[in-house]
Amino acid sequence: MTLAELIRFLESGDDVDAQLKAFDELNSHASAADLPVLLAALRSPTSNFWVRELLSEPIVRLAGAQALPQLFDALETNEAEGHDNDGFTTVLVDLAATDPTGVKAELAALEPKASATRRKTIEWLREYCG
Repeated sequence: MTLAELIRFLESGDDVDAQLKAFDELNSHASAADLPVLLAALRSPTSNFWVRELLSEPIVRLAGAQALPQLFDALETNEAEGHDNDGFTTVLVDLAATDPTGVKAELAALEPKASATRRKTIEWLREYCG
């Protein structure tokens, strides 16, 4: 399957095992060239909380701290929909632990224009930057 087909399958599938297998394929084959497609899927109205959470992993792997604005948007969408974001927050905490300098720099750049909700998210992630 192509990357777009894998994403559509994740968005529409009901078989968790098949979706996880599709995600593993997506995650193992996604490259930096695929980042625009992954970020578009993260923002897509057809993506649900679980798809956004799954996509956070390859996006962080490929873009690192530079993707924090889009990842924060998705995280906050999930929270507004009532989801706990446990896997999503784990990916972000791991990013902060492995690239504290990059994360701190991106958070500092985001902070001046941040909403109150975003400021809370920034402060939360900053705690994991060591």
